[in-house]
Amino acid sequence: MSSIPQLTVCRNLLGTTIGLLILYNLFERIVFAPLDKLAEELEQELDEKTKRELMTESNAGLFIRLPFTIKKFQARAYRRTDPEVQECDRLCHDPKLMRKIRGMCPSASRWKYLC
Repeated sequence: MSSIPQLTVCRNLLGTTIGLLILYNLFERIVFAPLDKLAEELEQELDEKTKRELMTESNAGLFIRLPFTIKKFQARAYRRTDPEVQECDRLCHDPKLMRKIRGMCPSASRWKYLC
């Protein structure tokens, strides 16, 4: 009796595998075949210099950043002695300079939210 559920599982697995192979084959014919044809046509239209540049770029490889290759650094907190903080303080306390900056660049109006 225990072989009947195993047979059902095997049939389901076999049916799923065959179905996936058929779907992949259809997808390859419907999607990839026209894209390959289009890529070949576009490649024929390119001049030799562009073809060489593309081949050089494609031989350079593909960089994929993996999670274990990333180094995390703790951000340094700003201090009152840092020039960036001093400049922001100077801008926030000088309304004439702030108006001058806002007049030069319309997007600088967001500075009012920083100070």
